[in-house]
Amino acid sequence: MSAFYSPRTDAPGKFDLPFDQKTGLLELSNWERWLAHDPARTVRSNAELLRKKKVILQVGKHDEFSINIGIQSMHDSLAEAGVPHEYHEYDEGHFSIDYLYEYSLPSLISYLSGNDK
Repeated sequence: MSAFYSPRTDAPGKFDLPFDQKTGLLELSNWERWLAHDPARTVRSNAELLRKKKVILQVGKHDEFSINIGIQSMHDSLAEAGVPHEYHEYDEGHFSIDYLYEYSLPSLISYLSGNDK
């Protein structure tokens, strides 16, 4: 994520972290750069565009990386912005959930083929 969220313009291929590697303290200027890309925060500014898309959120309640917290925040932000979307929370973790694609992939293919717009 660092390479995408905070690339170094003065050194191609390099990037800044949102914290000091020696002290672990937050580097506020880099952290602000990261927040500008935070999906839960950008939902509101992209609501009009998102209303024209198929949005499906799927997450495990027991995600080992706590991604469920961010996905729940995105769900809440989408709902507040009035963006139609589907939210599915499963009694799972982050791994071995490929079977969840059995729903989402056909739904997305239908949308992309123009059958579900």
